[in-house]
Amino acid sequence: MRSAIEVFALPLEAVALEISQRLIASEALWHPLGFVSATLLKDESGTLKLHFWPKGDRRSKTPDWPIHDHAFHISSRVLVGTVGSVRYEVASGSTHRRYSVVYSDSDSKLKPTEHLVSCREAGRAIMQAGTKYELPIGTYHENIVPAAELALTLVLKSSALYTSPNVVGTIAIPDLPLYRRSPYSIEDMLTVIDKISR
Repeated sequence: MRSAIEVFALPLEAVALEISQRLIASEALWHPLGFVSATLLKDESGTLKLHFWPKGDRRSKTPDWPIHDHAFHISSRVLVGTVGSVRYEVASGSTHRRYSVVYSDSDSKLKPTEHLVSCREAGRAIMQAGTKYELPIGTYHENIVPAAELALTLVLKSSALYTSPNVVGTIAIPDLPLYRRSPYSIEDMLTVIDKISR
């Protein structure tokens, strides 16, 4: 049985086969950032997830604030399509408010904090299929996949070092509804993966 880190490093055709086998036994759910996420494998080396942006469909949280950080290190591998990645410098300031993410089972909600911050773009890149990239713990960023395009990434997450990720939002606190992670059929994902393995 391969570990999560071993599966992540496999050649493209082998990783596509491994993903297909594991995806059949997984649950795919919409993520608050507008893509579909499925957990393929979790072990001591990390958690392996598949992220899928279906063509023509995004289901983001309300409000749709895309700038966020992670409580874990991320290694990402673009399998299909193109993913834009924008990194930000977030520091104490007066233009935005930091919100924390509160989880309830698989659902989540934003919770305002007292921390006012400034947010400045620090760099951007466009990752084509075949590209691998890293996001250190606590890096603020957003991924951009236009709604008219399809993309698929394999993501390896380290163990979390703190409990809640953070989101950058407005200073004024709007209504913050619970985001319910609705299921997504894996058939579309399997179709895309099958094309990789041919």
